[in-house]
Order: sequence, then C-alpha cells, then structure tokens
Amino acid sequence: MRIFIIWILIGILISAMAGVLIKEKSIFNVSGLAIDIEVNASDRIVWAEEISKVESALKHFHGLPIWKISMEDVRKSLEAFTNLEKIQVQKNWPHNLEIKYSLPALKAINPIGENKFKILTEQKKWIGPVNWSRLPNLPWIRGSWIERKPELISKVIELLNQIPLKGSLTPEQISEIQYNDIDGFLITLVKTGQQIRFGTDSFEIKSLRANQVLDYLNSKGLESRVIDLNFSKKVLVRLRNQP
Repeated sequence: MRIFIIWILIGILISAMAGVLIKEKSIFNVSGLAIDIEVNASDRIVWAEEISKVESALKHFHGLPIWKISMEDVRKSLEAFTNLEKIQVQKNWPHNLEIKYSLPALKAINPIGENKFKILTEQKKWIGPVNWSRLPNLPWIRGSWIERKPELISKVIELLNQIPLKGSLTPEQISEIQYNDIDGFLITLVKTGQQIRFGTDSFEIKSLRANQVLDYLNSKGLESRVIDLNFSKKVLVRLRNQP
C-alpha cells in the first residue's frame, strides 16, 4: 500500500514539474530557425533578395511556443513565394524549426532596358528586373520572338538542358541564343563568336554532333564561322576563310 501511495506521489510530482516547465514561456519557445536552401552557387546572388524575404517571413514564428506552431501554418507562410520548390518543415524539439527548400536553376538572361534584365528560370518563369551587378554567367536571349512566340521559351530550356556539361560545347560557353523562322535557334560561342544552327528539335543528337565537329576542328587547328546542324545525315561547316 505504501509503495502504491509513493508511486502516486511521484506521478503527481512529475506532472506538476511538467506543468511548470510547459508554463515557463522561455523553455519551449522557438529560438532557432535552421534554414537549408538548395540553390546553385552561381545563382545565389540573383536569389539573395528572395532568400532574405523568406527569412523575414519565417521570423514570425521566432519566440512562439513550439507545440503551438502548426507545420501547415509554416508552409502557408511560404506559399507567397511561388519560386520555392521541395519545401520541407519540421520541429526539432525543444525549441528549433527546420525548413528546407530549393530554388530553380537559372537558364538565360533577357535584356529589357538600360542596365536592367530579366532572368529565365527552369520553371519557365521570369524573375526581375535584375541589375547588371547581380547577373550570373548565363547565355543571353534577345529579339522580338520572345514576346511574339512565348511557346519557344520551353524550347530554349529544352535546348540548354540537352547540351552536355563537359566538352567543346557546354552551356557556359554560350554567349547568346537567337532565333529566326528559317534556321531555328542559333547559338553563338563566347570565345570565338562561332555560330551553331540548331533548328527546333533533336537537340541532344545535335549537341553530340556539334561537340564532335568542334573537337575535330580544334584537333586540326581550324575554326568555323558557322556549323549548321539542320540536316538529317550531315553537318555543314563553313570555315573562317570561306564565304
């Protein structure tokens, strides 16, 4: 009987202590926000303002009792930021929130005015205006076709995604992507100014052909003016000294 009474008293004591701890405001209040962002290092300068705004929105939860915070409420606070992807939120007891999200890769730059630009994301969205000082190393796209044929924006992203990350032709080696109704997409290389005509389809195969041609020309010490990939079984190459 005494043992039973002792256990009851211990239970009452533990419950009382727990009640005191819960009522103590500072113990389980959120004091830390661990924010993990998946973003390309080269793109971070462009996303800096967006990242700052997300952090400001999350500060609303700082100091609140962690058991009162709904993970759905945290997610809703991030819904205004439509560029955020793969959002994960969780509680890390006793007083931390963990938030993870990713930002889409940036694909191309479009000049829209003096020292003002907008940037195309992999989600087929435009962000901006962005100042010259915050521009990453990306291909430029320009021309009336961007507004006239918005469906071609998907093709631009498809083209850039099909170009290999290693080799004689990579996205980093492209200075500009143009378009016309005859040749389709035309790529200009940064260092040499060489043009490559890509058409509007079969970008993966054409990228491999372009790399093979560039490798061959480099091995022979030659430089092309135009590489035309708009043929099913051959590649047309015009060298620098040819008309």
